[in-house]
Amino acid sequence: MTTGTADPPLVRLMTAAEVADALGVSKERVWQLTREGKLPAVRLGGRTYRYHPARTSAAIAELEA
Repeated sequence: MTTGTADPPLVRLMTAAEVADALGVSKERVWQLTREGKLPAVRLGGRTYRYHPARTSAAIAELEA
């Protein structure tokens, strides 16, 4: 039985390499922005991070403003 609310759609998270390609920067720059707290990321364990496309776009827009 459902409550009538739909689950939000699943979003494919991006790797640092994919974010770097999209932004035209190096993976090292993506990691630097992540460490500085300027680029939100989901830590999956160890040194594995993934990036939500919409949150990444919003963070970049804020950095450029």
